[in-house]
Amino acid sequence: MLIKNKYATAVVAVILLCTAAFWLFSGGGFKSARKKSAKSPANVTVTVIAPSMEKTFLKSIGTAVSNESVDIMSCVSQTVASVHFSDCEYVKKGQLLVQLNTERKTAEKKQAEINLLEQQREFFRMETLRKKKIIPEKDYDVQKTKMLDAQAKLDAINADINQSSITAPFDGVLGIRKVSVGALLTQGSVITTIDDVSKMKVDFTVPEKYILLLKPQLKITAKSLALKGKKFKGDILAVVPRVSAVSRNVSV
Repeated sequence: MLIKNKYATAVVAVILLCTAAFWLFSGGGFKSARKKSAKSPANVTVTVIAPSMEKTFLKSIGTAVSNESVDIMSCVSQTVASVHFSDCEYVKKGQLLVQLNTERKTAEKKQAEINLLEQQREFFRMETLRKKKIIPEKDYDVQKTKMLDAQAKLDAINADINQSSITAPFDGVLGIRKVSVGALLTQGSVITTIDDVSKMKVDFTVPEKYILLLKPQLKITAKSLALKGKKFKGDILAVVPRVSAVSRNVSV
């Protein structure tokens, strides 16, 4: 009886193994595994992509120049009567710097004023006669021309007298005085220089390949060899559109 029970147990075990193998290879086991796999969440790594800007730093050697700079010259030929400034003095716009001799022009002005008064009196007299139709229209027009000519001559003399007073064109620092009292100045004679240093400009060059990066209002930082450690903030005013054929640089 014991032998029969062992045999029956072995037969049942073999049948169970065959059933399990059949179920596994028929796909039941794989399907169940796939179902479990489908239900389990996948591990995902997320990275946030943000835009970034590429910075380009350009360095160049430039030359500092004043905001405005001119040579003060004489517009008329005359001797210097007086000098009213010192070397490297700060002056305001309109301040008198040099007074040229105006004695001759003053005398010419008096003569021109007398001539103008005479021509005006004659014109008014001719105008009265014209209204009464005593004189022809032609005589009236001739006298009117003479009066206007006298006025123009007086205006020219006044302009010469005004140009004899040489003043500062703007606020700034003067250069070295190049004239003295009694010196004869001709048209174009340089008296001194004047520079507006309230603002400074820096002229520099940049390689051609960076021309598209340059535009007005772009911020720049400047340093001076004379003022070590100090930085000056500024903006680009203009970029010259013409590229140098020699250096292949653009002026800024």
